[in-house]
Amino acid sequence: MRNQFLIKTHPAKSKTDNPVHLILLHGHGSNEDDLLSLAPEFPENFTFSAIRSPITLGYGSYTWYHLQIGADGTLVAESSALENARKLFANAISQAVEASGIDPGQAILLGFSQGAIMSYGYGLDGDLAVKGVIALSGRMPAHLKSVKDVTNRSTKFFIGHGLQDPVLPASGSQAMADFLLELGMSVEFHTYPIPHTISAQELADVKSWLNKLVS
Repeated sequence: MRNQFLIKTHPAKSKTDNPVHLILLHGHGSNEDDLLSLAPEFPENFTFSAIRSPITLGYGSYTWYHLQIGADGTLVAESSALENARKLFANAISQAVEASGIDPGQAILLGFSQGAIMSYGYGLDGDLAVKGVIALSGRMPAHLKSVKDVTNRSTKFFIGHGLQDPVLPASGSQAMADFLLELGMSVEFHTYPIPHTISAQELADVKSWLNKLVS
């Protein structure tokens, strides 16, 4: 069943001359409230937009595209579904930026799992050049493997992944970090002794990276 994506915007609690817009993108089977629970961890000058994926899997469960088990036992998606998802994703980011009233150059994507995978492509070639991408427990999107150059070369990346992740191996994030470095992009890559989740240390590293990015 398909629905339109939903955007929840939480304005900054304090006014500032240096606003930051953090766009939160959940994983497959989750919803917009998942990462929004992290909002209290960040400064009061941050505006948050939490985007719910458009395809309903069940109550409180959404995705950008359906997954199937491939011949090698891994989860895959049809190329047409991925292309459509990227278009919807770009539309969602544009609407979130417009609703926030903050310059797109101050927007940072924070994606977990599927949200991280979707954020990679947009961070490199999206219609709006966002300031940064925080990609947690994701992997390199297949369509980027043939890419030799990108549009948004100023976008900076933080990549984090658990070494005990049974859903998406950390090797996928390592491959993405290597790809970004080959392109000459700014990337910070960390691994953690955790499964498919976000640890306190990972969150602390994200906050440290963000502080440097927006200062």
